[in-house]
Amino acid sequence: MPDSDSIITNEGFSTGSQSGFYYMPNGDLSIKPIGNNLLRIISKNRNYIGVKNTVKISKNQTYSTYVMILDSDYNRAITKSNIELFFFTIVLLLFVFLGCSFFSQRYLSPILKGLEQLRKDNKNSIRYDVQEIDDLLDFLSSKDYEVENKMLTLELEMQENRKKLEQIENEHEAIQKEYDRAKKEVERLTTKRIDDIDEDEYKRFLECLATLTRKEKEILNLYVKGYSSKDILETLNITDNTLKYHNRNIYSKLGVKSRKQLLMYMTLLNNKRS
Repeated sequence: MPDSDSIITNEGFSTGSQSGFYYMPNGDLSIKPIGNNLLRIISKNRNYIGVKNTVKISKNQTYSTYVMILDSDYNRAITKSNIELFFFTIVLLLFVFLGCSFFSQRYLSPILKGLEQLRKDNKNSIRYDVQEIDDLLDFLSSKDYEVENKMLTLELEMQENRKKLEQIENEHEAIQKEYDRAKKEVERLTTKRIDDIDEDEYKRFLECLATLTRKEKEILNLYVKGYSSKDILETLNITDNTLKYHNRNIYSKLGVKSRKQLLMYMTLLNNKRS
C-alpha cells in the first residue's frame, strides 16, 4: 500500500500465515511507534504489534509492507521469553556455583593448605594426592630457598659496603685534616715569602704582566702548571731557540732573574687571587 502514517486497508493487500487462525484487519489502522523499530497498529476492534518495511516501486511511488501479530500474542511471547531467560539464568548460576565449589575443593583448598604449610616452614611434612599441587609446593619451596639465599647474599654485600663506606669516610677525614694542615703551611710560607720579597720588584712584576704577548702568557701559564722546558716544546710544537727567545722576553719584561723567582711571584699572585 502507499507509504503514509496510517494504513488504509481498502488500498492494500492482506494475507495471513500458512497455518493457524488469521484475523483480517477491518477499516483504517492508525500507527504509533513504541521503540526498537516496533509499531503499535490500532484498529476498531483489535490492536497489533508490527514492523514496517518500505519498498520503492518507481521513482514517484513508494509502498510499505507491514508484518503484524496480535498484541496479546506478542505479550504472551515476550512473557514466555522472559520466563525462559529467568530459568536459564538460574541454571547458569547454579552451574557456576557448583563449578566454583568443585574447583575450590579440588584445587584452591589444597593450595591454601600448602601455602599455610610453607608459611609455618614445614614444607615436607605434608603431601597431597594432586600431582600439580605437590609440584607447585616443591616449586614454591625451591623459590623460597633461592630468595633466602639472595637475601643473605644481599645482607653480606650491604655489610661489606658499610665497611667500605666507613673506610672511605675515615680516609676522607684524614685527607681533609692533611689538606687543612697543608693550607695552613702554605699560608705560613706565603706570609714568610711576602716578608722576604722586595715590594718594589713585586709591584713592577704585577704591572708588567699586561705587557706580555699572548704566546708569552701561554708559556708562563705552562711553567706555573709545572711543565718542564721539554714538555712546553712538545705541547706548543716550537723549537728550543724559540722557547729561549720567549723566556728572555718574559724575564726582561717582568724584571725577574730566574725561574724560581718567576714561579714564586706567580704563586704569591695566585694565592692572593684565591
